[in-house]
Amino acid sequence: MGLFAPTGYLTFVKVVELIGGILVAIPKTRNYGLLALGPVIINILAFHAFLEQSFPLVHAQLKREDLPGGSLLFTWPGSDPSAPALLLMAHQDVVPVEAGSEGKWSAPPFSGTIANGFVIGRGAVDDKGSLMAILEATERLLARGYRPKQTIYLAFGHDEERGGEGAKAMAALLKQRGANIGLGLDEGYAVLDGVIGGVNAPIAMIGIGEKGYVSVELTATGAGGHSSMPGNDNSAVRIARAVERLADHQMPAKIMASTAPTFTTLTRAVCPCMIPTVPVTDENQPTAPVNLRRSKIPTVCRMNQVNVFCVKLNAHIRGSGIVY
Repeated sequence: MGLFAPTGYLTFVKVVELIGGILVAIPKTRNYGLLALGPVIINILAFHAFLEQSFPLVHAQLKREDLPGGSLLFTWPGSDPSAPALLLMAHQDVVPVEAGSEGKWSAPPFSGTIANGFVIGRGAVDDKGSLMAILEATERLLARGYRPKQTIYLAFGHDEERGGEGAKAMAALLKQRGANIGLGLDEGYAVLDGVIGGVNAPIAMIGIGEKGYVSVELTATGAGGHSSMPGNDNSAVRIARAVERLADHQMPAKIMASTAPTFTTLTRAVCPCMIPTVPVTDENQPTAPVNLRRSKIPTVCRMNQVNVFCVKLNAHIRGSGIVY
C-alpha cells in the first residue's frame, strides 16, 4: 500500500524531503547510501537523524521523547493547559516487499523515483506522506511564531504494520500523565480522483471509524508417513479445505447508519437529479463490499506479516506410481 504520492501539491524541496523520508538517505562522499526504513534499528535511527535535519524548529522547540523500538512522541505545550489536547498520529514503518516481486514494480520500491508527477516508493502514502505533512505544517507554524491554545501531541509509531506496540506504549504514557485528548487524528483515506466509477469530481473519503481485527493461525496435523504410500489423513489437504471454507463463507453484510450517507452522497455526485438511494445487498453475498460487512480473508503468508497477501504461494505436490 501507499506506493504513489502526487508531486503537484508539493514544492521541489518538499518532494526531495519526502523521497528522503522514504529512502532514509545518508550522505557518503558524493553519493547516498540508501536504507529503506524497516525493523532494523539502524535504519530507524537514520530516519530520526533525517527528521532532525529536515525539521530543526520542531526538534528545538517541541519536547521529543524516544520510546523503546523507535517510536517518537512530540509535545507542543499550549497556552491553555485546560483546553482538550490535539493528537496527530502517523507511523514510520512500511509494509515489506515480498522477495521476488521487485521486478513487478514500475520502479524499485525504495528508489523514490519521480515519474509522471508522482513519487514512487513504499510509504509515500502509507504513511510517511502524513508524517512529513504533519512535521512540515508544524515547522512552518513555529517559523511564524505561532503557539496553539491547546497542547498538541505528535505520535509517530515505529511498528504499526506489525501490531502497533509503539502506539500502545505512547497511549499508555499519555494515559499515565492524565492527558486530556479532545481530538485524535490518524491515517485515513485519500482524496480519490477518477477512482470511483461515474464520479468526475474528487472525493474526500473521511474515515469515521476503525476496523478491529483478530488474526488466527490454522494448524492441521496428520498421520504423516512417506509420499509413496499416501493415506487419507493428509494435513495439507485438511488445512486447504479449511481455508477454502473460510473464504467462501463471509460475514453477513449490512448498511449501518454511518455507512448510508456515503451512498447518498455518491448518488448526488453521479447524477444530481437522482433520488439518493441506499443499495440493497444480500447479506450472504460474498462479493458485498467490505465496508458493508466484516471481512474474513486468508492471507496464508509465512513472513511475520499477517495483513498482506502473498504474491506467490507454493504448494508442493508429490506424485508417485509404479513404473513398468
